[in-house]
Amino acid sequence: MIDAVLPVVYAGTAVATGTLAAFTWRDRSATGSTAMVGVLVAITFWLVAITAGGLVTDLRTMLVLSSVALAGLSLTVAFLFVFALRYAGYDDRLTGRTALVLLVHPLLVGFFAITNDGTGVSLLGVGGHDLIYESVEIGAYANGNVEWADGFWVHTAYAYLLTLTSTVLVLKTTLTSNDTYRFQSATVAVAILVPWVSNVLDLFVPGIDGLLALGFGASAILLTVSIHRYELSNVTPVPRRVVMEAVADGVLVLDADGRIVDLNDRARSLLELPGDALGADACSVLPPALDEFADPATAPTRARVSYDGRTLDVETTPFGDENGGRVFVLRDVTEQHAYREELERKTERLDRFASVVSHDLRNPLSVAKGYADIAEETHDPDAFERVHDAHDRMDSLIEDVLLMAREGETSTNPEPVGLADVADRAWTTVDTEDGTLDVVDPDATVEADPDRIVQLFENLFRNAIEHGGRDVTVTVGALDDGFSVADDGEGIDPDVDEDLFDTGVTGDGGTGLGLAIVDRIASAHDWTVTATESDDGGARFEFHGVTRRPDADVATNDPEPIPDDPFA
Repeated sequence: MIDAVLPVVYAGTAVATGTLAAFTWRDRSATGSTAMVGVLVAITFWLVAITAGGLVTDLRTMLVLSSVALAGLSLTVAFLFVFALRYAGYDDRLTGRTALVLLVHPLLVGFFAITNDGTGVSLLGVGGHDLIYESVEIGAYANGNVEWADGFWVHTAYAYLLTLTSTVLVLKTTLTSNDTYRFQSATVAVAILVPWVSNVLDLFVPGIDGLLALGFGASAILLTVSIHRYELSNVTPVPRRVVMEAVADGVLVLDADGRIVDLNDRARSLLELPGDALGADACSVLPPALDEFADPATAPTRARVSYDGRTLDVETTPFGDENGGRVFVLRDVTEQHAYREELERKTERLDRFASVVSHDLRNPLSVAKGYADIAEETHDPDAFERVHDAHDRMDSLIEDVLLMAREGETSTNPEPVGLADVADRAWTTVDTEDGTLDVVDPDATVEADPDRIVQLFENLFRNAIEHGGRDVTVTVGALDDGFSVADDGEGIDPDVDEDLFDTGVTGDGGTGLGLAIVDRIASAHDWTVTATESDDGGARFEFHGVTRRPDADVATNDPEPIPDDPFA
């Protein structure tokens, strides 16, 4: 009964697989479709050969068709392996060399089967051997009564190995898939197991033979339905390896003993790990930048480290039990870190500029206000001139600070200036009515930006008045490589001596900006400034590295004359 039904089942299955092959080829954009076309075509030839072999009575013709069937079986398992690789996400393994190796087996099996003794076929002078089978009885062949030779068993072992590998790949990927795709995964799992069930029935159930081809046919039909009906290409479970390599961050996995049990290429690249890092003790291969993560008990869950010129965010997550392993996620934030630091520098600089503006404008503003009151009462032309000078000074300060904001640094345009001239200009813009200015060397000339050095002297004079009293005496003197500014006030507070030029440092309630501005202006000129005690017990500031110009024409930058009474 079974022998009578099998040819019909073979033929029907062949029609089904051939039709599905044509349909799948027309719609081969889905993942795995091309490999499945190969499986379907190979199974179709296999089934057709078996069906035709059961209908012929000539031994040689039957053996030739059997050779085609063996080649079809070999091609089927080869294409099924290709499908399994694609399904499991190992597309990168499908190289031209892999395809060539997979083709060798079907070609050799087909060649040696068709030239085996008994077929009467000789190809390329090869014939008369018994590598595939030793003897065949035509009356019993349909029932599998064949004396197989060693070549057949080698072919069978290879086919089993390839099919087993395909099964493991598919089942492993299916079992780790998302529960959202449970039905699709179950379909694939059943499909890959059907050939094994049919093979077991063939081998161990009496009276049943020839089900293996049908099992592979049913498997191919189920897989093809999964590809098209359930959109298998869109829900293929993504294997761990694909995820590990797809993420932009470095991933490093340590076991409970601190050994590296997994890592992706990104982690290897970021940490410059050697090729044999996998399986090695983490402490022996990880860079010193990660030493703080060595002990799980004290390691931070997240930290930022610097390594090889890069800034890395390192985050750790434990897994398993209390003494389990850890997963490290490493993110390269070098650009973000640099951008943040630059933004903080710009913000700090803008705050400093705002402080400089408010600080330095108070000097000429105070002078202008005082002389405006005098001018209003007396109409004294000198008072009006002082008001105009103060306003000009404020205008100059505003322009200079705007320039500093645009350029990011204190700009300097050095030229020869007389110390006495710039000291006098600065003295007139500071409220120093009861103070005394003494320029020891009135002919001394230095190279400096005229506006910047005036700003420097203004802040030094204001500092002297704030800390030495309104009747302070300030002395400006020349040095071999610079100049000095000293006063007879109370001197430098020892509590702020070391941080005297830092922003915000003040000894007795000042703004803490004046000497910071002095230091910035000196640095912009490539000068060095030091603070010591003066001969009179006050503060003395020395500027070194200044270019002296004893015979140069001096830029005075005197203000333009104004009318005696601008309100007349």
